[in-house]
Amino acid sequence: MCSVEIGNQPFLQNGKVLVETVQLLQPYRIVGTQDIQFLGDLFEQLLNQGFKQNEGQFFTPVPITRFIWKSLPLDSIVQDEAGAVHYPRVIDYACGAGHFLTEGFEEISDAACQYDPTIEDDLGDADWVRDNLVGIEKDYRLARVSKVSFYMHGAGQGNVVFGDGLENYPDKGIDSRTDRGRFDILVANPPYSVAAFKPHLKLHNNELKVLETISDSGSEIETLFVERAAQLVRPGGYAAIVLPTSILDKSTSSSFMAARDVLLSSFEIVSIARFGSGTFAATGTNVAIMFLRRFDEIPPRNANALDFVDAVFERRKLTGWKDESAFNAYLDTINVDGDTYRAFLAGEAGWNEWANTRHFNVYCHLFESSKELKTLRKSKTWKAADKNSQLKAENELFYRYAHKEERKRLRVWGLVCGEQTLIINSPNTTKEIASFLGYKWSNRKGNEGIQPIDGEGVLYSDDESDDTNSLSGIIRAWFSGEQVEPGDLAQYYYYAKTTDFIDFDAEKFDETLTIPRSFYKPRSFAQGTVVKTLRDITSYVTNSVAQSSITTDTYVTTENMVKDRGGITAYSGELPASAGTAYKKGDTLVSNIRPYLQKIWLADRDGACSKDVLVFRSINTDSLLPEFLHLLLWQKDFFDYDMSTFTGTGRPRGDKNELLKYPIPVPTLSEQRALIDGFNRLTDEINSKRQQIAALKESVKSRFVEVFGDPVDGKKWPFVRLEDLCTKLGSGATPRGGKTAYKAEGVPLVRSMNVHNGRFVWKDLACIDDEQAAKLEGVTLMKGDVLLNITGASVARSCLLPDELAGGRVNQHVSIVRVDQKRMLPVLLNTVLISDSYQRLLLNGSRAAGATREAITKEALKRMTVPLPPLELQQEFASFVAQVDKSQFALEQEVDALSAERDALLDRFLA
Repeated sequence: MCSVEIGNQPFLQNGKVLVETVQLLQPYRIVGTQDIQFLGDLFEQLLNQGFKQNEGQFFTPVPITRFIWKSLPLDSIVQDEAGAVHYPRVIDYACGAGHFLTEGFEEISDAACQYDPTIEDDLGDADWVRDNLVGIEKDYRLARVSKVSFYMHGAGQGNVVFGDGLENYPDKGIDSRTDRGRFDILVANPPYSVAAFKPHLKLHNNELKVLETISDSGSEIETLFVERAAQLVRPGGYAAIVLPTSILDKSTSSSFMAARDVLLSSFEIVSIARFGSGTFAATGTNVAIMFLRRFDEIPPRNANALDFVDAVFERRKLTGWKDESAFNAYLDTINVDGDTYRAFLAGEAGWNEWANTRHFNVYCHLFESSKELKTLRKSKTWKAADKNSQLKAENELFYRYAHKEERKRLRVWGLVCGEQTLIINSPNTTKEIASFLGYKWSNRKGNEGIQPIDGEGVLYSDDESDDTNSLSGIIRAWFSGEQVEPGDLAQYYYYAKTTDFIDFDAEKFDETLTIPRSFYKPRSFAQGTVVKTLRDITSYVTNSVAQSSITTDTYVTTENMVKDRGGITAYSGELPASAGTAYKKGDTLVSNIRPYLQKIWLADRDGACSKDVLVFRSINTDSLLPEFLHLLLWQKDFFDYDMSTFTGTGRPRGDKNELLKYPIPVPTLSEQRALIDGFNRLTDEINSKRQQIAALKESVKSRFVEVFGDPVDGKKWPFVRLEDLCTKLGSGATPRGGKTAYKAEGVPLVRSMNVHNGRFVWKDLACIDDEQAAKLEGVTLMKGDVLLNITGASVARSCLLPDELAGGRVNQHVSIVRVDQKRMLPVLLNTVLISDSYQRLLLNGSRAAGATREAITKEALKRMTVPLPPLELQQEFASFVAQVDKSQFALEQEVDALSAERDALLDRFLA
């Protein structure tokens, strides 16, 4: 007999049936399989007969569960601040068939193996899941399915509780009232839209404030699961929850507002991934996957926000405090100056004087039609009073109301000010959605369920070596505060301030999050500037050049256009088999494929181009000079606009019709000529200095090869293992809480985004406090350290530590390579590591280190060998590099200044 316990109810199998079943299945390997989609297909079919609608349940496809898990920063979660493996406590409080938990078991186990290769990651039953892998399921049948699934995946010691996910179960280790009963990670797809559920909800060990805002006939059960997530996740912990998009923007129910308030006051909203119909088999509901990180509770986020509100209303001196920048940012957002705002706080002006003042006119309008004002004016006291007394009474009532409303808005600003959110949007059309997801649904008999589409899908990659090739990698990087540069996926995502999604001027302020598909912000032009659209002053060239007339010296394609507004290079490929688009000298050519690459060229000859290159021509050169049209389209703002019009998948391109709506300033011809002259002068200077920089870099490479030979296969000098040459090899850890733990000042924390080949990038350098730094004392940086990125998209990048950062720390993605400087100088080691041949060696080694994550392990690093020439030669080379670096740095500073001047040429036309 076999017994599987769910709660206190045994699941007993008849012995004879069990034997016969085992005999049927024994040729097959089921335990530990990762292909668990068949369970989902079974679940979906079981629920098709009305069960789903009654219970508010729907199945989460395995590709979605995998996407969610691959988006979480498990590399840092499974490692504690001392560098040891730390298994997180994980819960799914509406676990259904258990997909989230079994997928999480696989991903966490894989991540842990990076730090401890001795961990058993085979098909056996893992010990770590006991008390750490927890599911709650209200449906007894599904609870049994979940438990069986645990066994099948080697996680049989995980716990499935038959009960309500909104309840505490202290005897099962689920108790949001104690830290031990809370969790590091919550992943779930809770039920939603369950009609009249409240009278049937019986909670004995828990209280939910949002419940008070739901009527007995209400159906918005999902709002309760938002509050429950805040209860269950520990400070610094993570949550990924599938919710209907109405949780973000529905304003007709107080429960939705209450749920949003819980979200904003309890979590950093790291990312929101929105999916439309076609994602889930049996629901057409649009959903949002909320990737969240729990705020620390000491001090509580809400208490800080309330203190910020009090500081503003009490007109405390904010100079030197964080509140000062927050308040100034709020004033900028509502477009009110400080004196005007302080006058509103003082409450001395007559209430109707605010009728024409931005932001406050909303209060004026609402107050004028309010029941309270009407009641006041009907009162005998008001009617008997003189006009001054009447106005005084109205003012007191107005400011009482308006200040209360303003406090609400200011509090929410205090909650989210400074936060940024990564937004991901799926496409709209059925075909594009399937290509985006990498699967489609089939109801065909015998072939029901998910049908994968070969070579499609951008949600995740089984090869997680590059954070830029999947949306999960982009989210994972953002958990650490690293923005991924636009790539082929740029049409699907953007970063924005969380405050940008909230209308602080709304008449009804209900904390609605309004999220656009793209986040291009149109420029405002200065008063008096003549503004037209591209359609008004330009046209697309559509004339053709016969294939027989196309030549290599005048042919332009997206391939020989240089990214980052670098013009073109000579075409060296085969000529096309069909006609091309004719361009003439003075036309502006823009690549319409992958606009984020910013490929643009002002034609200096006549020729032909491929159909993927747009040719812009001024309609009237008496009002718009061709060179000025090029200057306008050369601006980064145009490419930002172009990206906001993306269409298609794979090789996205801008929408040609939408591009013609782009607004541009049209100054006088004399102003245009002056701007063109300035642009050309600055461009020539920049190009000249960049050529000098390139020559300096090449001189270092040449000197290195000349003196030391090839650093991988060279024969000039003996090779030494790094472990014999170094006094320190090791990486750090990410402080608990990820980027929310970073400080404006403190001990520097070097991350992979700061380490580039041959140079340290200071932008976005993080800081941590002394307490956090003490936990990373083992990876304290010292003068002369070489920094090497060992995981992720930037793996193998290397640079020298700037002397000013000695005493700082590194996170787990960066290794310190500290050589014995009596034997090898750091500058030589770094030059070895960034050489072409050694970069190939490092990259190849990182890909072999793990099946799913690109990484250079500590053991692999120890075994690597480098040439060891005499110290005297090293010192001569170091002196040469120091001189080159000095010259290069000066030139780079000049390029930066000239580039900033060139980028600002049109600023005087902008508001």
